[in-house]
Amino acid sequence: LHLPDGLTAADGTENVTIDVAHVGTFTTIFTVTDIDVTGAVGIDYAILDKTLSVTVRGTLEQLSKLRPTDFSAVVDLSGYAENTSGVITEVAEIRIDSSYAEGVYEIGEYTVQVRIN
Repeated sequence: LHLPDGLTAADGTENVTIDVAHVGTFTTIFTVTDIDVTGAVGIDYAILDKTLSVTVRGTLEQLSKLRPTDFSAVVDLSGYAENTSGVITEVAEIRIDSSYAEGVYEIGEYTVQVRIN
């Protein structure tokens, strides 16, 4: 429990447990095949993962209108230099490009393996 500076819990509570219930939402998995790379200036690379299975949450109505083509993943390689080589694991930012994406979000963190030559 993190309280603002100068405040303490009157009963001395330091830890809390919260249960979150998702009411009216569901999850489903979409296979993302559109994996883009940014920041790879002067870098020879190959994406080793061809697909990502992305779990998303939203209302049943929203989820039923989404299609796999509404999803893409973006990997930023700007932190690597031309002389870097080897296989790396990099976080992929998931993007949902659909008018039905309002209130829909991915669950978890997604990574892809990239070979840099």
